[in-house]
Amino acid sequence: MPHFKSYDVYMRVNSTVLEPESINITGSVLITLSTELVHCINGAGTGCTSSDGPGVIHSALTTSWPPPVDTILVGELFTITFKVRAAGGTFISIFDDTIIDSATGLPIGHTSTPGVYGTPAEFGFSTLGPLVVPINGSNQSQVTLTSLNGFSGTVGITAAVSSSAASFFLHVSVQPSQVAITPQQSATFTVIATSATPLGAAPGSYAVNIVGSSDLAYNSTSLTVIIPDVYLQYKMVHPAQASAGQTVTLQNTFENLGVVPIRIVSISLDSDFGSLSLFSARQNGITLCGEDYTGAIGVSGQTVPLTLSIPSDTRPGSHSFTVNIGWQYQETTIIYNNPVLLWCDTTPLVLQQSITITNASLNPQPNSTSSNHPGPTSSILNVGSYLASLAQGKLPYVIGLYAGLVVLAAILLVKRKRNPSLPSSDWNRQP
Repeated sequence: MPHFKSYDVYMRVNSTVLEPESINITGSVLITLSTELVHCINGAGTGCTSSDGPGVIHSALTTSWPPPVDTILVGELFTITFKVRAAGGTFISIFDDTIIDSATGLPIGHTSTPGVYGTPAEFGFSTLGPLVVPINGSNQSQVTLTSLNGFSGTVGITAAVSSSAASFFLHVSVQPSQVAITPQQSATFTVIATSATPLGAAPGSYAVNIVGSSDLAYNSTSLTVIIPDVYLQYKMVHPAQASAGQTVTLQNTFENLGVVPIRIVSISLDSDFGSLSLFSARQNGITLCGEDYTGAIGVSGQTVPLTLSIPSDTRPGSHSFTVNIGWQYQETTIIYNNPVLLWCDTTPLVLQQSITITNASLNPQPNSTSSNHPGPTSSILNVGSYLASLAQGKLPYVIGLYAGLVVLAAILLVKRKRNPSLPSSDWNRQP
């Protein structure tokens, strides 16, 4: 602990499992010239307050001898003796505690962790991570809470960014803030993280602390939130059904949710009814970082319609197809002390989906561009995101289904090369 001159600590146990018997301060690091302000057990003793009662231990001590300002104190404050009343277990929970700085007289910030006796009924978290959040946007992740050792009850949930600096631009909340679980029934809640560029958001990896509490029971977990600097989101809308010989329009939407410029250089489709190049920028040769192109699609949230002709001899039924997206991100490299902007190749983004083909004689299904069958808005259902390291060659994607139209949404994040003008990030795969 930093230097301090007094403490006031409340601790609570399940009194049917453990019975507090005594408090001993003879070994306290503050014993010299000290005054015992509170000595209260089970609501009886000296200095008891309305927060005391059965199963509560309350101790407070102050000293008129402040240690030197530069002293770091290591040692015990007090010792509690318990008597075992029954089998099972209980948390030894510090539910209120204050420690006062000897130099300023102000409270010292600190962390309190419950102790555990035996095997008390409790709960555990199951989290998915990391949670990828745009530089100026939001994302969410579900967390599951499961009963352990027969726990049954309502658990209050809170979440906070561990870094005080990041808390200014990264806001985290949970919905709902309370969940009920039993040994037979787990519960889920949603962690929502929002990043704001005007508040100073910067690419990087940030830890979020998630805490659950229910009376004496307490547990916590952490969730990693990543704000990437290279972030391509791709959505494609197409009819779920078409007829043989029909021309189908694919609505492709590209969004740059990072801080690094990116562009699309090719879109191709492979299926059992043919392989087609839907879009291809002109190659102008190899550069220092990758291929040079003219006519590439700059990524700024625009929608690009591309047509696909279904061969007339395509057999009826379900057909799978693969869409390959070739793209680049812009890198800054120092050459002879001068910054040079380069376009760098990445691993292509790959999406797999299917479409149902009917006989050419049947009436074709309306295209997704029809006024009667508009494409979906920014809402995407059943979304799951995957983070991959470019070095591993693994590709993330998001798949959703909306109002009878097939919606594909893809998010690709990569590990950038060293850029002196932008922060760098290291990536781990999000399962």
